[in-house]
Amino acid sequence: LFLGCGQFMMGIPLRRDGHLIYNESLTAFWMGALFITSGLLCIFSEKKPSKKLVTVCQCLCTVSALACLICLVRHSFSMNEVNHFFTITFNKMDSWLKHWMETIFYIELVLFLHSAVGGVLVTVMAVFSVKALRSTKTQAIVVIQKPKTEVPV
Repeated sequence: LFLGCGQFMMGIPLRRDGHLIYNESLTAFWMGALFITSGLLCIFSEKKPSKKLVTVCQCLCTVSALACLICLVRHSFSMNEVNHFFTITFNKMDSWLKHWMETIFYIELVLFLHSAVGGVLVTVMAVFSVKALRSTKTQAIVVIQKPKTEVPV
């Protein structure tokens, strides 16, 4: 949940910046929503476990892990673009613009690290949910029959 909120809130300065790659995908907002949703589903499936809820949790965690891989690629491209722009126009920029470009680069770096850590966490949650689903297949089914009532003689 905290990683999702952090991703979502860190995306706000990038959105206001008008950064080219970021505005196309809004990766921080999407990943924040995925992290929050998968975290809430994991909490709900722990509190009231059911096979359907654990299955949905596993599916969403798997989708979130794949989305993390996409985000890692997008953030690395974005950091490369900012770094390339920064090195080409370094002598022509004033100090305020240099500071702003460094800030954007470091926000992208933090979002990259959030995606990496979040990817590991949702992968672990997906593995745990797969293990939980497998354990329900091997459990013995116990049927308790109602005892027959005896008729008094």
